[in-house]
Amino acid sequence: FERLYEQRALVIAELTRLLGRVQRTALTATNPEVPLTEEVRLRRIEESKAAVTEFIDYFIGHTLWLDEDLALRIDAHVTALANVLTQYEADLAKGQPSTEVGVAAAASVGAMVPDAKQELDARFREILYPPPWWDGPLRLLARLKRPQDRG
Repeated sequence: FERLYEQRALVIAELTRLLGRVQRTALTATNPEVPLTEEVRLRRIEESKAAVTEFIDYFIGHTLWLDEDLALRIDAHVTALANVLTQYEADLAKGQPSTEVGVAAAASVGAMVPDAKQELDARFREILYPPPWWDGPLRLLARLKRPQDRG
């Protein structure tokens, strides 16, 4: 299990690094307060799309190292982020962002990425600092209770 946890920690660390690049490029591309030429903004969007693609490619290639719950959560975050960036790019092609999603793209990116990073950080800490043996039954009860709270 040591090797499993070691590899899982390496995968989570790389996902965190790639996610940081996604955040940086997406926020730079969608920042409405910086007046840029259309050419520069389109180049930044291309950089952002490349960062998202790199993240997705790595994520897909290493999903099996993650537990199912984390993989599903990260997948949902990245899918939502990619949708926002696609909508923003489509809006930009028409001139200025005009749809609700396009106008709020920077705020959406700013909110989504930290949530995904928090998920990765929590799982990385679980590997580095495993809970005491008696904490397992408490976490199991918490997981069993979680679906009931949603319904």
